[in-house]
Formats: sequence, structure tokens, C-alpha cells
Amino acid sequence: MTETTQAPPYATAKAWRRFSRKTVATATHTIWLGALADDGYGRFHDPDYTDDALPAELRSGTVRVSRWLWWAWYGPLPARTVVLHRCDLPICVRLDHLAAGSQRDNLLMAAHRDRIARTTFTGQRTDHADKRGPAGQSHAIRNAVHYALTTGITDPHQLTAIVDTVITLGDRYADQLALFDL
Repeated sequence: MTETTQAPPYATAKAWRRFSRKTVATATHTIWLGALADDGYGRFHDPDYTDDALPAELRSGTVRVSRWLWWAWYGPLPARTVVLHRCDLPICVRLDHLAAGSQRDNLLMAAHRDRIARTTFTGQRTDHADKRGPAGQSHAIRNAVHYALTTGITDPHQLTAIVDTVITLGDRYADQLALFDL
């Protein structure tokens, strides 16, 4: 799908080709089409992947795809460092949408964007997190992009429109009328 000819400094050419074949670029995101974990984040296996954050006996070579991509370009992340998604899409692997930070940074960013799911004492949701959850959102986006590709749609702008439509379907307030017309 999306393939850059030269592998990043920490990845082998073979791993980079495998990774690239599992991505597709839209005009605004790079969507992961490979394996997804239960949390909606992509997974990638690279036996050459090294991560100082885990003890050697716990390293399997299978890692979140965003963490692998960061490692491939910048090297091992320090312990307790996570890769943040600035675009709020767990399935996006566009390098400039990712940043290294702490879990605290991640939670503060999510809270600032009202993306942390919360309910009132009556059980009503009061946030702007996707109503399908991150896994549901990722599966819906991946399925829609995969279907578009199988029907011959490859234009990045058309793919962006498809992704945006799928994102909108997860917005719990999409059908809510505005109180005031400003």
C-alpha cells in the first residue's frame, strides 16, 4: 500500500516492506490495515525489535504498531515512555501524528480533548469519546478502508472522506441539534 523505498535507521528493509504493505495513506492519516489488538491499536511482529522498557524475558517482538514505528525511526524508547496519537486515532500510523511522552501526558491530552469516557450518576455519557470505543472505531475504519480498496478506491482524498464518515458515525452528538444558531 504505502511504501517508502528506504527503511528507517532501526528497522530492517524486510520489516519495513512488511510494515508498509499493511498501511494506506489518506490525505490526512496513514491507516493501519494489519492486525488489531482488543484495545483497537495495531500490532506488528518484528523479531529484531528491541525495547528497553521491557525485561528481555518479556520481549516477544510483537508490539503496538505506533511504538514499532517510533522505534524504527528514532530507536528504543526509555522505560515508561508511550507513543501518543495527536490525531486521536489509534489506527493511525502517520509519523507526524505520533509523539513520545508519558502516560500522564497521554491522559492530559485525552482529557483536554474530552476523549476520556465518563458517565453521570444517572448513567449518561458526557464526553466526546467515540461511542464504539477505540476498538470499535479502529475496526470500523479498517473495514471501510479495506472495502474501499477492494472496490478500486485509492485516491487519498476519497479515502479521507470515507475515514471521516466512519469517525462521524461514532460521534454520539452527531444528530444533536444546536441550541443556538451562531
